Amino acid sequence: MGLLNVGTGKFFVSDAGNVGIGTTSPAYKLHVQNTGGASSAKIGYSSAYTDNRLFFGDGSYVWVGEYGADDRLSLRGSSMSLQTNGSTGSAGQVLTADGSGLCSWQTPSGGSSYWTLSGSNLYPNSTTYNVGIGTTSPGYKLQVNSPGSATAIYAYKTIASGDEAAVMGVGETRNYGYLGGTRATASEPFGSFNYGVYGRVQNTGWGGFGGMFYNTSGNWAALAGDASIGYNYAGYFSGNVRVTGAFYDSYGNAGTSGQVLSSTGSGTQWVDGGGSGGSYCSGNVEFGTYSSTTRLYPWNAYYNYSRSTSLLLRSELPGCDGGQITAIAVYVGTAGSHNFTNMYIYMQETTLSNLSGTWYGGTQVWSGSRTFNTTGWHSFTLSPSFRWDNNNLLISFQHGYTGWTSNYPYFRTVSTSFTSQNYGYSDSGLPTPSYTTTARALIRLTFSGSRSGGGDRYVYIMGDSTWSEPIYKNGTARLESGRANVSFDDVFVSKLNGNAPTVVVTPMGPSNQLYVAEVDATGFSVVENHGTSDVRFNWIAIAKHKGYENPQLPAEVIAYDYNEKISRGLHNDSDIRTDGEGLYFENDDLIVGVHPSLIPDPNFIALKEEFTENPGKRSFREWQSMFGSYGKEIGISEEEYNRQIASAQPEEAFFDEYGNQIPPEWVEEFKAEGVQMFSYEEAQERRKQAYIDNARAMKKAQDPEFQREKEEEHRREIEKHRKDDHRNNETGKTGNIAPDAKPEGEK
Repeated sequence: MGLLNVGTGKFFVSDAGNVGIGTTSPAYKLHVQNTGGASSAKIGYSSAYTDNRLFFGDGSYVWVGEYGADDRLSLRGSSMSLQTNGSTGSAGQVLTADGSGLCSWQTPSGGSSYWTLSGSNLYPNSTTYNVGIGTTSPGYKLQVNSPGSATAIYAYKTIASGDEAAVMGVGETRNYGYLGGTRATASEPFGSFNYGVYGRVQNTGWGGFGGMFYNTSGNWAALAGDASIGYNYAGYFSGNVRVTGAFYDSYGNAGTSGQVLSSTGSGTQWVDGGGSGGSYCSGNVEFGTYSSTTRLYPWNAYYNYSRSTSLLLRSELPGCDGGQITAIAVYVGTAGSHNFTNMYIYMQETTLSNLSGTWYGGTQVWSGSRTFNTTGWHSFTLSPSFRWDNNNLLISFQHGYTGWTSNYPYFRTVSTSFTSQNYGYSDSGLPTPSYTTTARALIRLTFSGSRSGGGDRYVYIMGDSTWSEPIYKNGTARLESGRANVSFDDVFVSKLNGNAPTVVVTPMGPSNQLYVAEVDATGFSVVENHGTSDVRFNWIAIAKHKGYENPQLPAEVIAYDYNEKISRGLHNDSDIRTDGEGLYFENDDLIVGVHPSLIPDPNFIALKEEFTENPGKRSFREWQSMFGSYGKEIGISEEEYNRQIASAQPEEAFFDEYGNQIPPEWVEEFKAEGVQMFSYEEAQERRKQAYIDNARAMKKAQDPEFQREKEEEHRREIEKHRKDDHRNNETGKTGNIAPDAKPEGEK
């Protein structure tokens, strides 16, 4: 039935109040149904298709409300478009809200519009793009940043067969500084295998990375390289390399404790230290890099005596193992004309790793005099040489008595991370080096290249009035395939008299008989009899010292009074009451006593102490004149003197007329108000004058003549008052009483 039916279902209103268009059984408040034709429904203000605001087409559905579990609006159709603001957008654009309820088609700032997915390949749309993972500013084609300890890149490949790799790089010609290579083939060095990482430098590229990480099967290395393709290196490292496992030589040996890796010319071999190619230091070794200069150590010319000690750590040796030290050098940064005398150098090994403020001393290795009047290295040849074996090294320096001057040199220093230097100085005697610092004197040591040698050894054979001086040199070497050649160093060769020395060798392990096959003034060769072992051996060479074939004792030693002079000059250790008188040479004569230049002037020492304690006591010119009377200089310029005096002056103080100091915070206010104030000198002068005036007054008061003068003055004063009273009475002036007035009580 229905409430209304127009045109047999064209417009129908059901009993339930539902409106149907095209149906007589509407299921909703408005139910539009098309049984055929182009459109189901159209809402607009004209018939033009482009002016429609809402359009329902054939085969398409618009659902407003619940259709599915979460649907609010559902659009269906094989071809549909969405237009906003007159535009349907372009490929890749997205519908974007502006925050005010309006939408428009926009190109996204990232996302899929920058990428292309082609099958299973995903790549950027431009070859100029850099890709960043974990970073918003990649500087490379692919940059991966991983926070904390997370792995940045992990590659895993399930190997099937053939030449496959989890990571593979291909480098073209002339590449360097890259991981690159080509697939391995059966003809290549490593054959056809499966790799974690494989790389090889092609053609003549240099400095690249070529090698592989091989799987755990087979006798292969974790990292291998081959340089036979080009002309450079299988591996090149510009930086530190750390090896936590064993390091094998060309023969597959890891060596034993104490051995060093030596070159064989075509490979490497672990050898014992001290052999022909051992690890003993040779030549000059500098300890540290220049950072500053100082005049305080190793020797200090501004004082009569100085001592200092430098600590060298064994770990500072540059890849060698110590050995025989034949010379030491210090570097002068600023030259000085001062002549140091009574200089000494001492050495000793120590387990200390930091110095304290004490004197260490040690074995004396050098003594003499020196002037450092040029910049650069100044070397001291040790006598005897010193063998640095196992521990750290202490080098102590001493001088005195030497008259001080201001023409002192400055020595270069190096910065260390430990207490490596101490020093001390005095004018009155050898000091304790109580000052410590991490700035160590720049030191260079000269090594002979062996544990015992550069160090020539002298054996004195005394007899009647003649003596001889042979020298010897020893060392350790190793046979190679049953033969070894040993060369003498230049120092030893220069001291030979031209004849071949006598050489003795001793094997240090199982071998056939060893013998010296050849020997001359430059070296020798050792051969194993019918053997090809690599046994180590000790050797010693003995020869006569050139120039000492017929030596003579010094004249002063064979002089008749030599023993007497020695007895007087040297101290007798068993006599604790007296000291030796001292000895010195002058004009080739041995003289008993102390050299006059070593006796300090006590008056000058007192003057120097006075200047140190109170330099402001006198002007610079006065001090200069007084120092000059002893033939000395002050040691500082007038400008530096004035600067020191100015910095030592206290803040200016002010005093009142009674000598009381005015608080500093009152001074500016008193100045503004005009309050009279006096400087310290003025206040002291007023105080002094007050004392003088008081003393003079007391003294004058006790003088009889002064007393008579005072009495006479007093008498004259009384007489004057009497005359004044008499004159007043005659004129009727009696004090304050009027002439006509009568005294009180008078009738």
